[in-house]
Amino acid sequence: PANASVGLSQLTATGTKDATTFLRGDNTFAVAGGTNTPAFMAYGSGSTQSISDNVYEKVTVLNTEVFDTNSAFTSNTFTVPSGQGGKYYIFGIIRVDNSSGAIRSSTSAIYVNGSISILSNYDDQFEAYSRYQTIVSVDGILELSAGNYVELYNSTNINAGSSTINASQATRFGAYKILT
Repeated sequence: PANASVGLSQLTATGTKDATTFLRGDNTFAVAGGTNTPAFMAYGSGSTQSISDNVYEKVTVLNTEVFDTNSAFTSNTFTVPSGQGGKYYIFGIIRVDNSSGAIRSSTSAIYVNGSISILSNYDDQFEAYSRYQTIVSVDGILELSAGNYVELYNSTNINAGSSTINASQATRFGAYKILT
């Protein structure tokens, strides 16, 4: 019987044939691995942000960067660097506090180039609107081009009192490019 293994010298695919590459379905060799960059994560610390009732507002308290591989996160905004367009996994988590426990609903949303994207998440308080705090997360994948800018927004509807975005580590925002 014939030997079932194929040596590198027997392959006719294009590219470099060696022990560090793999043969793709299109009959070319490619190097395995890569990095999910650009990438960043930031959170709030030290202060709060007053927010208006039932109005989308940009989260502006993301003042502590955990990492920012391409220096693309500034002033609470992530801008896709030149040559780095593609699919990005994006996430945001917002903690909202209310002075009198009257949060009706809260929405976290990802904005792209100043407009709401398809990524948003809504938390409705079906009880007697007695919650002093809510945490709403949003995440998903967006196709972004170089120069696109991405921001985290919140809209909270209250029954009474005043609301703030709590700039604790519970409020955070991040993204990374997905290898495709």
